[in-house]
Amino acid sequence: MAFPQRRIGGTDLLVSEVGFGCGGTSGLMGRGEAADRRRVVARALEVGINYFDTAPGYDETRSETNLGQTLKDLGVRPIISTKVQVPAAGQGDIPAAVAASVEASLRRLQVDCIDLIQLHSRPTLEHREHEPAALTPQQVLGEGGVLDGFRAMQQQGKVRYFGFTAIGETAAIHQIVDSGEFHAVQVYYNLLNPSAGMHVPVGFRYHDYGMLMDRAAAKGMGVIVIRSLAAGALTGATELHPMAGGWSRRASHEVAADRVRAASLGFLTEGRGQTLAQAALRFALMKPQTSTVLVGFSDLEQVETAAGCYAGAGILPEDLHRLAEFYHAD
Repeated sequence: MAFPQRRIGGTDLLVSEVGFGCGGTSGLMGRGEAADRRRVVARALEVGINYFDTAPGYDETRSETNLGQTLKDLGVRPIISTKVQVPAAGQGDIPAAVAASVEASLRRLQVDCIDLIQLHSRPTLEHREHEPAALTPQQVLGEGGVLDGFRAMQQQGKVRYFGFTAIGETAAIHQIVDSGEFHAVQVYYNLLNPSAGMHVPVGFRYHDYGMLMDRAAAKGMGVIVIRSLAAGALTGATELHPMAGGWSRRASHEVAADRVRAASLGFLTEGRGQTLAQAALRFALMKPQTSTVLVGFSDLEQVETAAGCYAGAGILPEDLHRLAEFYHAD
């Protein structure tokens, strides 16, 4: 069964319900062998995945370079998203920094236009010395900011639509969403931290994203779910895949703690004909505001697991009640 497609917000981008994440968490696109990349991407295309997400920061630009070469080798042109992270040194002329980043990404990806360009800098309400590369909403939305840079690239035909990654301070993220100026937002949402799409109790242990998915959809934005498998904690695996790296490696202690919590979700798999990873994907997809769910694939088996996520019982109404109890007891 090929993945069904959904629209990214008000754009004309029809993307598969599961997208191919090319970040460091999976490692394949940045550190895998060329033949393995071709095999996994070819199979992903066969099962209907038509959306590929990368960034210059993934494996020091190797992800972009290898994705571009892999797609060229296969003779395909799916929907591609990449990102811009404005360094502290580039904040004196943000549009110029945006333009330089986009031009470099175009060369590495070997394309003339990027379908969706996204801000990768962390949004914060104000500058902090320990986060020199973070950006305030004013730097994103104001004159001479990121939005101006994205618009300039759009006018030149080098990008089609723009969005941002919503990892940062919730209040700053909400300000950017509320502007209504972006077409899409990447949102942290999974079974362990559903705060972007569900109300969570006071004192919830994780970052509270404050129903961000609903807020974004109300502005006509597409919602791209990231970290749906919590860096591997929701796969049921007892340790990281050998290819894994990036965020999951840096926060391996957090992943270990999340695995302990994930063990309490066995009711989603027992007698259900589905793995925990498949239940996690179904959970993310059952939210109507979701446009696509990114998965970082390390090998062919993981593609097949994702492709089988529509089998089994899925998430039942009684499961949602048990999940609510799980969040309150946490």
